[in-house]
Formats: sequence, structure tokens, C-alpha cells
Amino acid sequence: MAGQGLTAVGATAGGGTNRRVLTALARGDRIEPGSPDAQAAYWLTQLGGDPRALLHVLDSLVATPGEALRQVDTPALVVAGDQDHDHSSATELAAVLPRARFVPVPGDHWTALTSPELGAVISAFLGPVEAGPR
Repeated sequence: MAGQGLTAVGATAGGGTNRRVLTALARGDRIEPGSPDAQAAYWLTQLGGDPRALLHVLDSLVATPGEALRQVDTPALVVAGDQDHDHSSATELAAVLPRARFVPVPGDHWTALTSPELGAVISAFLGPVEAGPR
């Protein structure tokens, strides 16, 4: 899962900014310049997201209660932008997952995706890549 905190993981995907913006982008509707929707649209298009495909991703999300998350025994990394106040329950998500750790990176919900620190944190979590036989 990505871009989620505990609050979002425990809720079903419904409306909200992402659905509204992705629907507008898929239809070619006008998005008010300078609005929060325009910021979301900017980052979604900058990152090369396909609005129609991402709408299907939203539809695939299933509400997962804390009791189920406490059963996940896989190491997990929870990362969020230090200015991502819309998804501020990321620390709570890491606390519920038994083998998770939370690491903040610079940025908000959108700019954290392009911060060099994000790649470094993920690489450190995954560990060194060992060269196999050639």
C-alpha cells in the first residue's frame, strides 16, 4: 500500500480529492487553477499516472481493520512526507503493524514522492542488492 495512513487503510475508498481529480482528468474536465484539486492534478500528471488506471486502483482498496493489520508479520516500512498533514496517521499505521517502522521524508503528500530521501529510505530498508551469477 502507498500513500496511506491508518485512517485511510481502515476506510473504504470512496469519494475524496483523488477520485474527484482522477475522474476530471479521465474525462478531460476543467480543474480550477490554484485549487487543491489543481495541485493533485499537477502531481498526478507529473508522475505519469494514468487517471483511468488509478481509478481502478482506488476501487481495489479494501478497508482493513487494525485487528487484521496486527497479524501482518512481514517487515514493513511506512514513509510519509513530514508536511503530509492529510495522511498524518502514518505513525499510527506503523505502530499497529508488528514489524513496521515509520520514517518521515521531506515534503507533502505529492512532493515527498520526488524527494531523494524517499529513494534512499526505501533502498536502506530493502538492503544491498547482491550481484548474482552472470
